[in-house]
Amino acid sequence: MAKCPNCNAKLHFWNVKAECPHCHINIPNHNWEQRLEEDAQNREESFFKLNSNLQMLKYAVIGTPWRLIRLICSVLPLIGFLLPMVFVVGKSGEGEFSLLLMFTGNKDLFSPEHLTEAFKWGSPAEQGLLRALIPALCALLLAVIAFFLVFLLFKHPKSMAIVILHALSLVAYTCGVLLANQTFQSNPNGSLLFGVFLGIAAFALVFLLDIVLLILPVKSEDLRYIPKDELQWDYAISTGNFTNEEFSAWQQRKEEAAKAKG
Repeated sequence: MAKCPNCNAKLHFWNVKAECPHCHINIPNHNWEQRLEEDAQNREESFFKLNSNLQMLKYAVIGTPWRLIRLICSVLPLIGFLLPMVFVVGKSGEGEFSLLLMFTGNKDLFSPEHLTEAFKWGSPAEQGLLRALIPALCALLLAVIAFFLVFLLFKHPKSMAIVILHALSLVAYTCGVLLANQTFQSNPNGSLLFGVFLGIAAFALVFLLDIVLLILPVKSEDLRYIPKDELQWDYAISTGNFTNEEFSAWQQRKEEAAKAKG
C-alpha cells in the first residue's frame, strides 16, 4: 500500500487524485527540486563509473606501447595455425597440413572422414600427427582464452592468469611439435614445415611480453579517469576518488586553458 511522501499517511486504491486526501499536497510535484538533484547525482555517478571503467580498459589493452605490442602479438600465434605446419605422406596421398587450413593437392588426405579413420588404420606418420595435434589444439584454445582475458580482466592489468595461460599454451604447442618431430624421425613419411617454428616463436614472444608487463610498474594516475565537469568532480570527491586540492588544480588548469584560447 502506498504512502504520502509528505505526511506519510496511507493511500488506498481509490485515492486516484494527484492530491493527498490528508495534507492536500500535490504528490507528483512533491519535493521535485530534490528529486532533480538526486537524478543529476545518479547520472553523474553512472557516467563517472562508466568512464572510469573505460579508462582502465584502455590502459589494460593499449595504454602503453608495450601493451599495444602485446595485443598485436597475441594474435600472431593464432595466425600461425594458418601456415603450413607439416608435410605428410599418408595412405590417401601426400600434402601439406595446417591446423585451420589445408594446403594439399589431395583433398581426401585431410578430409574429416579420413582424419577420423586415420586414428584406427592410418599410416604411422598420420597417427603420430593426429596425436601431436591434441596438445596443439589445447595451445590454440588457451591462446584464445588468454586473448579475451586481456579485455575481461582490465581492472587487473598485472593479472597472473594471462601469464599462466600464455605459458601453458607455449608448453602445449611445444609438446605437440616435439611429438610430431619424434614421429617423423622414426617414420620418414613426414616432416615439419616453417609454420611450427614460427608458431613456437610467436608463443614465446607473447609470453616474454607478459613478463615485461609484470616487471614494468603501473602508474596509478594512468588508471584514473579525470572528471570533465564540476558535477562529476563533486561525486568523485564525495567518494574519495579525488581530493579538493586536485579539484582546485583542475580548475586552475581549466582557467589557464580558457585564457590561452582567449
